[in-house]
Amino acid sequence: PAIGGYLQYLFGWQASFYFLTIYATILFMLSLRFIPETILVKHQFNVLRMLSGYKTILSSKEFCLYTLLLGALYSMFLLFNVVAPFLIQNILHYSAQEFGLMALLMGLSWFLGNTTNRILINKPMYYRVRNALVIMLITSVTTVIASYFYFNIYLIIIPVVILLYFGGLVFPNYFAKSAELFPQLAASVVALMGAGIVIIAAICGSGLGTILKSTSPIPLDLGLMGLTIIGYLAFIKLKKK
Repeated sequence: PAIGGYLQYLFGWQASFYFLTIYATILFMLSLRFIPETILVKHQFNVLRMLSGYKTILSSKEFCLYTLLLGALYSMFLLFNVVAPFLIQNILHYSAQEFGLMALLMGLSWFLGNTTNRILINKPMYYRVRNALVIMLITSVTTVIASYFYFNIYLIIIPVVILLYFGGLVFPNYFAKSAELFPQLAASVVALMGAGIVIIAAICGSGLGTILKSTSPIPLDLGLMGLTIIGYLAFIKLKKK
């Protein structure tokens, strides 16, 4: 988004799509050339076997809860990117470049959450995840209440930074756990998990984001709180299992 803000300013909004096309092509070629295959159990391609594997995976309630939890966390990214530009640029009158830098801060927050999780990897996963989700819940509820009295850039940016930081801490734990559910179907598990997360994020980010557009930050904050609650409830269900 930071690069996109400058591309929009210099060349128009279409420039981002040209950039992404070139960027994706280069990444694809580099991946094809340098990233090795890591799957341990290999099978010949068979459509019926693949569909049978998908059925087995999707029948797992634990897998579905993992997907719901991770989809809710990742949806916060898209919801911010759909709703926040309108609030920040149209209502608060910040430029596209300034919003791009704010969006870069969101990505950095997620990255730092991932990094923190790696540092704490020897601590029990349950407590890492529980504490992170509780902090996210407190942050989202407090922000909704504060939004009824204040509206400024800090009340948009700071809570989302906190939510994405702790979301980034939780995310890799359950993504890894999902792959452990069916070791013999690891590739299918990762494929379905990725697709499920993107579908949930698309529905929440694009669909919910369009509904929640407003001249007030309250709808955005309510959306983020709702996603946090969904993630926390999925965590509670996983704890029981």
